Order: sequence, then structure tokens, then C-alpha cells
Amino acid sequence: GLRAFLPGSHLTGQLPTEDIIGQTLPLKFLEVDKEKNKLVVSNRRAVVEQQMAELSRGDLVDGLVKALKPYGAFVEVGGMSGLLHISQIS
Repeated sequence: GLRAFLPGSHLTGQLPTEDIIGQTLPLKFLEVDKEKNKLVVSNRRAVVEQQMAELSRGDLVDGLVKALKPYGAFVEVGGMSGLLHISQIS
């Protein structure tokens, strides 16, 4: 099999410790270079894409407000962060 590098910043929901050895994770290819035998993957991007595929315009979801700014609120939904514009807040 191939060996890939998973940067710690691209691991979702847990810290990069030896506890993840042996776990199966969803991954997305970030970089593939056959000449340099280099393979870089992201668990975070794979998880976000899976979650985004399940969302549709008009869906109601719960979100955690992470920050408030004069132009809106940054809200986290399922590990993804997005801007809720002030014009959409009542």
C-alpha cells in the first residue's frame, strides 16, 4: 500500500496522537506527486465535503456562535465555520 502524510491541522475532531494509529479515516487527496513519491491527505476536507453533501438550501440546523463582528456572526455547524451576515439575523 501507499503511505501518505496527514498534517495535524487536517485532522478533524481529535488531536494527532498515537491513539489514531489503526483507525480508518475518511481522507481527501491534497497533493499527489508520483515523481517525488509524495502523497498528502486531509481528513478535515473529507469530513467537510461529506457534511456539505448532506446540506441543502433552506435546511434548518443548530450552530454554535464562535465570534461576533459588526458585519455578522461566525457560526460553527458540524465542525464547519461560516459567516451569518448581519442582514440575516433578526
